[in-house]
Amino acid sequence: MTHIASRPQPLTSSEIQDFITNHLPYRLKILNTVVTYPNKVNSDKYWPSIYESAQITCRMLLQFLGLKINKDLNDIVSSVNYYSYDNINSYEVKIVDLGFPFINPEDISLEKRAKLAHAYLAGSKATAHLTHQTQISADPNKVIEASIIISELIKKTIQQ
Repeated sequence: MTHIASRPQPLTSSEIQDFITNHLPYRLKILNTVVTYPNKVNSDKYWPSIYESAQITCRMLLQFLGLKINKDLNDIVSSVNYYSYDNINSYEVKIVDLGFPFINPEDISLEKRAKLAHAYLAGSKATAHLTHQTQISADPNKVIEASIIISELIKKTIQQ
C-alpha cells in the first residue's frame, strides 16, 4: 500500500469537533471496557469480543498517534505517513489532523513501549488479519496495560 505525507484536504472545524467529542470517546470506551471488565477469562461469553475489540483499537489508536511497531516487532517507533488509496488521498485521520502533535516514542518509557508493541502486534496478527502459526501469543494483561497507556497518552495530549 502506498503512503503519503499528509491529508490533502484538512478536516473542517466541525469534523475535528466530531472526532474529539464522538469518535475518540467511543474508542476510549472500548479500551476502558477491557480494563474494567470483571471477568477476564476466556470462558466468559463476552470476553472474546471485548478483548478482540481492544486489540484492534490499540493498533488503530497507535497509528492515529503516529506510532507503529518496529521491524524487530519489539518496540514502538514514529510513523507519521498516511495510507493512500490512490497515491494522492487518504481516509486516515491522525492526531495532527485534530490540531495536536504526534506522540514522540522517545517520550515513552522502554517498558511501556514494549507493552504497546505487544498490543500492536497482537492486533495485527490476531485480530486485523486471519493468521496461522504466527510467532505471537497475545498476552491479555499486556493488551490491558497498553489500553491504559494509550488512553493516558490521548487524554494528556488533547487536554494540553
